[in-house]
Amino acid sequence: MSRRTGVAALVELLRAIYATVADDFDASPDDDLEDDATDYAQLAELVDASLRANLLEHASDEHREGYLRGLAVLFADVSASSLHPGMRDGSWNPLAQSARAFEARSAAARVCRRGRR
Repeated sequence: MSRRTGVAALVELLRAIYATVADDFDASPDDDLEDDATDYAQLAELVDASLRANLLEHASDEHREGYLRGLAVLFADVSASSLHPGMRDGSWNPLAQSARAFEARSAAARVCRRGRR
């Protein structure tokens, strides 16, 4: 394994995120948070699985280093080019923005658990 495989794994995650967000964006009628169709719960699952596989569970130090270096550059680029205005003034609230998706996912899980009893 090499640093390049770590970077490739991060690119794979970013492509999966982009595909999910693009599909969800097409389903959203406008920019209103009330109509936000983004499945943030699915995005969180994608990120969690990638972090676990590429940082926590991967055997290669070089692979993990490549993944982390890719993340560092990504975060630096995002911060430099398009930091959410709410991050500057303290109004950014990702919990509120993602609440609808997580609440829907939690409600569906509760219904499924009841059906197994």
